[in-house]
Amino acid sequence: MKASVIKLTKVIIALLFIQSFLAQASLLISPMRVVLDERTRSGKVVLMNTGDVTRTYRMEWVQKSALPQGGYKNLTDEEAKNFPIASNMYRISPKQVTLAPNERQIIKVAARRPKNLQDGEYRSHLLFTALPERNTGPEPTSGIVLKLSLSYSIPVMFRQGALNAQVAVDDVQVFHNVAKQQAEVAVKLNRTGSTSTYGSIVAYWTPRGSDKERQVAILNSVNFYPELDHQYYTLHWLKYRPEAGTLRVAYEGRQEMRNTVMAERTFDVPLSNIKIKSQN
Repeated sequence: MKASVIKLTKVIIALLFIQSFLAQASLLISPMRVVLDERTRSGKVVLMNTGDVTRTYRMEWVQKSALPQGGYKNLTDEEAKNFPIASNMYRISPKQVTLAPNERQIIKVAARRPKNLQDGEYRSHLLFTALPERNTGPEPTSGIVLKLSLSYSIPVMFRQGALNAQVAVDDVQVFHNVAKQQAEVAVKLNRTGSTSTYGSIVAYWTPRGSDKERQVAILNSVNFYPELDHQYYTLHWLKYRPEAGTLRVAYEGRQEMRNTVMAERTFDVPLSNIKIKSQN
């Protein structure tokens, strides 16, 4: 019993330490993606320390590929050889900064396009790592010692040639989450082309017998990368009440693709097609 209590105490201490470190390592990054091309060969990323202690952040390149279900996987050196990476044509400055609370720093990003670069999109991810604080005191002789480096990455792309992407809404399913009293709208997008797209997936609902359409769900910051020919997304429809109707799903462009609807499709949704999801 005593051993289990000690073990539980250590776990609690570890969790509190991690929570404290997360609060101290807070970092605001803007923008969350950088896209340069033949006409615009330089950009910037603004970092702001939103924590309450001075922190040091290091910047470096990593290579990642997107996954159909969302998120990324890190590429091995061998895999990166066959991937259109951008880091070999980018320069960043500075590569490490120390920021006091609420202090900002501009990171400059510049591209040097190689000669005879083939049309397409090249991408690497810029990794921001919050370095652990130095411990100037003696090392503890017992207990848990955690030295963490928290990190976050953003995509940095270079486009050669014109935008080349075609996207279609392939399938949509509605799941009624009874426990949360909301619905999950599962969307599958298909794509072709050599460049990525960026925007928001928006769901609009028109109840059966009505002509009044309303927005019921939205998923922002949707990147759809060239290495994928399909990807799955989930939108959350709050305050959902099961009823038949028409669901229109649109992939609407943002930033450099604003004011465009890249894909759109309307689905008839009878009550019999709404699936029940009872678990949390």
